[in-house]
Amino acid sequence: MPIEPEQRLVSPGQRLVPELASGDGSTRIVLLFAGAILVALLGFTFHDRATGAFYALEEAAGIAPSQQQFAATYRQLGISVLPSRLFAKDRVASSLTRLAHEACDHQAIRSLANALAAEGERRLAASALMGFSLSCHGSESEQASAGQLFLQLGDAEKALAVANALTSARPEIADFHYLRGKALVAAGRGAEAVNEYKSTIDLGHSPRQVGEWVFLELADLYAALDRPCDAAQTIMNWIAIDPATRNTARAHKLVETYAARGCAVAPKPDSSSL
Repeated sequence: MPIEPEQRLVSPGQRLVPELASGDGSTRIVLLFAGAILVALLGFTFHDRATGAFYALEEAAGIAPSQQQFAATYRQLGISVLPSRLFAKDRVASSLTRLAHEACDHQAIRSLANALAAEGERRLAASALMGFSLSCHGSESEQASAGQLFLQLGDAEKALAVANALTSARPEIADFHYLRGKALVAAGRGAEAVNEYKSTIDLGHSPRQVGEWVFLELADLYAALDRPCDAAQTIMNWIAIDPATRNTARAHKLVETYAARGCAVAPKPDSSSL
């Protein structure tokens, strides 16, 4: 969508609409009338739908609303002008407005990314998060969110590039190692991922606070690498952290299942590995 040079402000927080030549007056009236009918028919509950239809109608007539006020924000985020179906969403427009006033508003970029992802634009959301992180300090969490989106998209290489940068810059953060472990597994490099999962556990504030899924994923990873004893031992170590609540039939069944795949020696709790 081109950025129109001429514009006027409709009202605070609203989109900018380009000024039309005098010869386009009748077209403008028809479009505004049609937009008013749409809003009236769909009602306040369907505001986004009515607004989107109105902007789509303007686009079809070649007089799409300008987004010039967000040009600098788009450049900062490294993304193109949004199509009307996205720009018409109140959450998208309000997040852009906040970023236009405060370029490093962390809440605003997260709101924008969530809104874009909810509309099925996860790659666009990830790109915006990465663009934001390049110009704003303390944006590691935004980078991590972008890496997670890349993982969801099946783009293991981009996810791994993000995780590599994060673990290199902040090696003490457990969550970044977890992201790198997931990315390595997705990239078919499971053997390398083992150490990242171990780092995730070791760097946690407390072993009790490390999510159960981390141990389960590590156990599955060991099993996939044909290391059944290590898989069983991982579950035993998880039990040992809090045996009063974790020493359950389900947990022991997991240990037995992994051990049955070829573990000659029954695993035992190993507190030294916690």
